[in-house]
Amino acid sequence: MSPPERFNQAMRRLRRSRGVTQRELSQRAFCSLDTVKKLETGARQPSRHLAEQIATVLALVGDERDAFLALVGTRSPLSNEASSTPLITPAPQPSPIGPFSNIPLLGRKAELAALQDLLADPQVRLLTILGPGGSGKSRLALALAKEVIGHYADGISLVPLAPVTDAALLPQAIAVALGVGLAPEPDPGTQVLAWLHHRQLLLVLDNIEQLRAATPWLQELLVTAPGVQLLVTSRERLHLPAEWVFDLHGLAVPPPGGTTFVQDQAATLDHRYRDAVDRPDLTSRLPLPSLEDWPAVALFTHWARRTRAGAPISPEELPAIAAICRLVEGLPLAIELAASWVRTLSPAEIARELARGIDLLAAAAPTVTGRHASMRVVFAHSWQLLTEHERVALERCAVFRGGFTAEQAVAVADAPLPMLATLIDKTLLRRGSAGRYELHELARQYAEEQLARRKELAATRDRHLAMMIALAEAGDRGLRGHEQFAWYQRLAAEEDNLRAALDWATESGQAAVGLQLAGACGLFWLMRSHILEGFQPLREAGAPRVCAAGNKR
Repeated sequence: MSPPERFNQAMRRLRRSRGVTQRELSQRAFCSLDTVKKLETGARQPSRHLAEQIATVLALVGDERDAFLALVGTRSPLSNEASSTPLITPAPQPSPIGPFSNIPLLGRKAELAALQDLLADPQVRLLTILGPGGSGKSRLALALAKEVIGHYADGISLVPLAPVTDAALLPQAIAVALGVGLAPEPDPGTQVLAWLHHRQLLLVLDNIEQLRAATPWLQELLVTAPGVQLLVTSRERLHLPAEWVFDLHGLAVPPPGGTTFVQDQAATLDHRYRDAVDRPDLTSRLPLPSLEDWPAVALFTHWARRTRAGAPISPEELPAIAAICRLVEGLPLAIELAASWVRTLSPAEIARELARGIDLLAAAAPTVTGRHASMRVVFAHSWQLLTEHERVALERCAVFRGGFTAEQAVAVADAPLPMLATLIDKTLLRRGSAGRYELHELARQYAEEQLARRKELAATRDRHLAMMIALAEAGDRGLRGHEQFAWYQRLAAEEDNLRAALDWATESGQAAVGLQLAGACGLFWLMRSHILEGFQPLREAGAPRVCAAGNKR
């Protein structure tokens, strides 16, 4: 007669029969992977609550669930624990915690102040900090929580949701963060709503983008618990009626060519420059901000000094650091990853490597783990949240340079206006100040790689080239007519696209098509004093005689 089955044996058998890995079980039951391993070897005994969580994850019901829970306390001979440790410890006033709690928040004073004002507004029940991966949403939310912690009678609680992939488990994740034990019945969502009903607190739901299916329950929470305020970080809007959206972009970067004052970034500098936005006449009397004053440069130098303590950043290195910050468009995670290389490469060498692609943006830094371990991992996660049609459209948009219009998106990427709006809401596309649509340069590089893997890159570039030829020929006629100024402005906005199209014609061996485009751009290039630069790619491709003819135009 075989000995009775112990808890650790039953747990291992049932987990394997359900096809659940130890890691998946740990994530869904909200305990560590080490705990799951110790439970299955019998080196640790579970609390009743943890056993119930495991039973729920393994979908045990009826007699099978009862038999499994009855094994709690049947210890393996390997176990030397006298008692179990509860998974949840009650915490009447939870405090915000997290992996970034001891990391300084640099360059976000204006954003922090604006968010504090929003949270102070009683109309704002749900505030979403919306931004692409690596923009610093979590760090900003934690800094904000620390600033306002005294404003909530029942405190603040951080709910880290990055490891949670099933929307049905959101209530359990909140319960764990709040220190609320759950009974077998009723369902966790109902119990959490009942517990929150009379509370006055701030819930910080960090990284919620993969749990969009939980939005109906969140809406119910807002109705059921009027004293609860939600602060959410996400790569995607929740589209709830109560949602207020705060867009988070990269840190301000110094413009090319020096320290010229830039009004649209003045809010991120000190108060003297913010005042100059309302008083342009003050600008000429202010000292120009040095490179160190720009938030993106300050963040890079902070991480670089930590990486090579005792070797300060020299003034000669600052221009290269400014170039790095421009290449990554001020994205904080990319800046941190780039700065982690200063022990191996000089800033100038880092800038050259970044100009070749995003592969350098990976580092084994203690603050950069998981899906933030590299920019590739960041973008891969964002891509998983897209539908197939959205992915294809976004990847086709990668052939544009310098932005594009809604009409161009339809012609080249088959991306109508509703699709563009969706991609903006998912923070993978943005609408610039000039009304043109843009991809972050790092996202554009990643998207272009994905398009090449689909074997659609050449065909998409051909469509882009054909469109640019049609535009250039229309522009050539327009520049010779009474609408010359309007056409000059239009072609100037498309200059990067025209260059990209000419480069593709040269690269793909379409010399005749390239000459057609160059000829149509001749007058425009002449007006821009770019005539030699414009024909240079074709000259290098081996069409000197025709190029010479074009230069005489």
